[in-house]
Amino acid sequence: MLLEGRRSPMRKVWLIIGIVGLLWGLVWAEAETEPASTTTPSKEGLAEYEVVYQEHTVVPGDTLWDLAGKYLGDPFRWPEIWQLNPEIEDPHWIYPGQVVRIRELKRVPVKAAVEAPTVTPLPEAAEPELTFVIPPELPAFETTFRYRARTNMIDYISPHKVRTKGKIVEVWEGSHLLGQSDKFYFQYEEPLKKGDYLALFRLGKSVSDPYGGKGKLGYIIDFVGELKVINVEEVRKKIYYTGEVTSSESEAEATDWLTDTKLQTVDIVANPATVDKTGYIVEVEPSSGLNLATGDLCFISLGAEDGIQVGNTLLVYKSSPLKPKRHPRYLVGQLIVVKVAETASTALVTYAEKPLNIGDMVKTELP
Repeated sequence: MLLEGRRSPMRKVWLIIGIVGLLWGLVWAEAETEPASTTTPSKEGLAEYEVVYQEHTVVPGDTLWDLAGKYLGDPFRWPEIWQLNPEIEDPHWIYPGQVVRIRELKRVPVKAAVEAPTVTPLPEAAEPELTFVIPPELPAFETTFRYRARTNMIDYISPHKVRTKGKIVEVWEGSHLLGQSDKFYFQYEEPLKKGDYLALFRLGKSVSDPYGGKGKLGYIIDFVGELKVINVEEVRKKIYYTGEVTSSESEAEATDWLTDTKLQTVDIVANPATVDKTGYIVEVEPSSGLNLATGDLCFISLGAEDGIQVGNTLLVYKSSPLKPKRHPRYLVGQLIVVKVAETASTALVTYAEKPLNIGDMVKTELP
């Protein structure tokens, strides 16, 4: 009886193993006879972007933060909405019934005109080094692009402090601020005549390049307006000029400086770069926000000493937010150079897939 009691558990174990093996064989046989699944190639082409303008009527409780989150998918993009609606004086206050315009970039599928062709695999090649990632959706730079500008009104970075040649001595009506058509008395170190033009400017902050290692680049020269000499008179052996503000980029102040300027309106067109250079956005133009959108001006750490010329186009790249030192950068925008100084250049944003910022990398776009 003792020996039979020991054999009984072993028989049960072998019986269970046999049943499991039988079931596994049936499953394997069924899998062998099942046809392989197939995937029908999509007839959709690559996606492209389309700019869509929408209007939103403000309701109680709305904020630009909320609207950016709802329409643009990112509440931090609220400055784009504010910039598109200049009638909004304070971005913290919008009112029920107010109509807000919103510019949205939507992905639009491109239908293939014919059946998808058979794809012939390319021969294997060595894996390239990943430096930049260029998404196929980014449009090619428009070669017929034109940007009309008064060259004397484009801010730039000067490697040296620009010295004023004159000073405002009195503003008519005693105001401290100057706007369109305002008049004032000033003195100037060089002789002027009626009809001459000067520029009003102020010396901005010092700018450096902490990203590319170029060090100090210079000082922002912020042009705020233009004046015309409308009268010249001598008082106690001193010459006083009367100036009138003919145009203003922002409110000028009585403490702003004066310098001579060349009146010239130019059409800046795309001029392919001849040098392969990499730099960074180091500062934004004073009237632009920290989040740069299409149409904003910025300063880059590439200048005449780097072979940069007016009209050169550049691509803008952002670092990976997860592993910036290991993952490749990705392409987010394009710039065109509108003014060149010795150590830096002024560039216009011609395309921004998302807001561009100080520290983003720029790379010349070669033909």
